[in-house]
Amino acid sequence: MPRRSLDSIAKRIKQLDKEKAKLEAARNNTQSKSGAKVVAFMKKLGVSVSDLGGGTTTRRASAGGRPKGGAKAPKAAKPKGVIRFKNESTGETWAGVGRPPQWILKAEKAGKNREEFRVAK
Repeated sequence: MPRRSLDSIAKRIKQLDKEKAKLEAARNNTQSKSGAKVVAFMKKLGVSVSDLGGGTTTRRASAGGRPKGGAKAPKAAKPKGVIRFKNESTGETWAGVGRPPQWILKAEKAGKNREEFRVAK
């Protein structure tokens, strides 16, 4: 890549700033024209801003309910299940939901009944 002088870089920055200003002006012009069209159409229909939701605006997250930039929203902590079964000798517990844990399966294979581990209410 050829070396550039500080003056040539400064000139290029000025050119890019001018282009940026032109593009921003064009975008603002387009937005104001679009807004004027919407207002005229609303007047034609007899609709006011308050009819659309009270005139307040809120920013929404991008699609999927996620904040912009793809960052994931923090997950809320799930409450622990109620303990329904407990192995008193080891202290292991089970809420009775989903697959039974290994400790209860091993106890059942050894001939114990699952109800022996049930916690009294």
